[in-house]
Amino acid sequence: MKGGKSKAETKLSVKKRGAGNEKAGNKPAKKGKLANNPNKPKRPASAFFVFMYSLSLSVISYS
Repeated sequence: MKGGKSKAETKLSVKKRGAGNEKAGNKPAKKGKLANNPNKPKRPASAFFVFMYSLSLSVISYS
């Protein structure tokens, strides 16, 4: 094998490249994901549901 790198040399070169990543360890810690609210609506209420909510409140208070 003329001029080619041996397996041992390529492994060493990979380790050398990975050694520069120690500086990346000084990053600030990421904040965790917020817990999803299972009662959160999937989309905003339509005009009909807003109307029915106000109507139901008035009916309940009348009773």
